[in-house]
Amino acid sequence: MKACEFDVNNISTNAFLLEGEDYYWTKSVIDKFVSKVPEDAREYNLRVINEFRDYDIVRDNCETATMMMGDVVIVVKDINFNEKEKDHKELKSIIANLPEDYYLLFVNIKLTEASKKLFTRIDCSNADAFALRKAIVQAVGKIKIESSAVDALIEFTNRDMGIILIELEKLKSYTKGAPITREIVELMVANTVENEIFDLTNALAAQNKARAMQILNRFVAKGVKYSVILSSLTNQYRRMLHGAISTLSDTELATALGTKEYPIKKAREVAKKYTKARLKAILDILVNAEIQNKTGEMSEESAFNNAIALIML
Repeated sequence: MKACEFDVNNISTNAFLLEGEDYYWTKSVIDKFVSKVPEDAREYNLRVINEFRDYDIVRDNCETATMMMGDVVIVVKDINFNEKEKDHKELKSIIANLPEDYYLLFVNIKLTEASKKLFTRIDCSNADAFALRKAIVQAVGKIKIESSAVDALIEFTNRDMGIILIELEKLKSYTKGAPITREIVELMVANTVENEIFDLTNALAAQNKARAMQILNRFVAKGVKYSVILSSLTNQYRRMLHGAISTLSDTELATALGTKEYPIKKAREVAKKYTKARLKAILDILVNAEIQNKTGEMSEESAFNNAIALIML
């Protein structure tokens, strides 16, 4: 179940595993459960466990009666906990004996596959574009926003709903009730480095030198170091090469490379514009430029400019 689709008033279980890196969607699910606890009862009925070594403290909180009326919500957050195989039986017993009005939330806890099956799992990773469009339209209320502006906002923020809401407040303040257009989004919302690197690789793949230089000049104007741009480009072309030669799915490859699924998907889109041999050649150029910079053979600006010139040949 996706966090953006979760309805706390339509649940049939009372143990939930929240998984995913998006802070906004994780918090939104927790807040929905917290809303089930009356404010005057939260001192007793809202229980948060930030650190634990075994399930004893979880069991204690699940078995301790409350002096107040209403639901009890127990939130377990320790990301350093690593469940062992022997712990599964203990957790299974705790969940099986949860009182009907008690809700147990595990937030990004590292569990065995067997233990994960004990929970209703809620995906708190970045929502897809359809869900984000719906959430953005709801967030702006009566203010009109162009569909192209919505798409730009999603792209520039790398689908981070928390950042989207912050940017929407800026946009609403700027427009003062007037429609939000794509031009205004491009003016007011900072594109992330990752998205601009994608735009740059897209321009390089299309041999659009004018567009590539426009993006590079924008980086320089923002004060981004050449070594940072070079490193980001190297990482992107490495993803593109892996995406071109690997048979793994986007999710599997993202896990293998220690990144998120969305950048892999974007990298594979651009990789299709190159041959595998050309991708390898460009990656070699970029890696060599990093070596020249780090060894002092060239300044970071010279190493970067030389690499870009070779890529544009």
